[in-house]
Amino acid sequence: MSLFLKSIARALGWSAAASVLGICALLVSAYVASRQVDEAILAVEEAKESVATLEDLRQATADLILAAMDTIVDKTDTNILEERVTIMKEALAKLEAARPIVRDLAGKAGSPESADKFEENLVLLTPKAITDLPRAVREGAAEQVFAALDDEIDGGGEQIAVALNALKQNRSDALAIAAKAASASVSSAFENSI
Repeated sequence: MSLFLKSIARALGWSAAASVLGICALLVSAYVASRQVDEAILAVEEAKESVATLEDLRQATADLILAAMDTIVDKTDTNILEERVTIMKEALAKLEAARPIVRDLAGKAGSPESADKFEENLVLLTPKAITDLPRAVREGAAEQVFAALDDEIDGGGEQIAVALNALKQNRSDALAIAAKAASASVSSAFENSI
């Protein structure tokens, strides 16, 4: 084989090797970009789910307070409607079951005091709504008793809502940041693939 052909074969060999390396680099770059996009999308989904969970808990708190307030308004018949008791029990059960979730979200938010406030008020609110209020209605308690229960239930529910709203705001902010990061990752992946 002539020197000229060997030189061309060597050049073609180097060119093929460079092409293979270039393709490998593109594949690695695409894989890394894909992982970044997947991680960003996962962060968006997690933050979105957190916001929805906190909104659901906030609604359960509102349902609890409204059922208790309706019970106080209708206290004169010394009969408590079972549907209101059911609403209060279900709302409290939902809030109780969410304690670990709230604790976890508060940890992610760097706000353990929000979880403490949530739990503290839940512990105080539960017997007031489930035991004390129905007993006061059945016994036809004095107006002062209902006024105190109203203040305690409304105040405890409000403090729970404040804690949930603070966490929801944090997770909404995290959602916005994650969405921005996902958008940047997609743009970067697209630019790198061109």
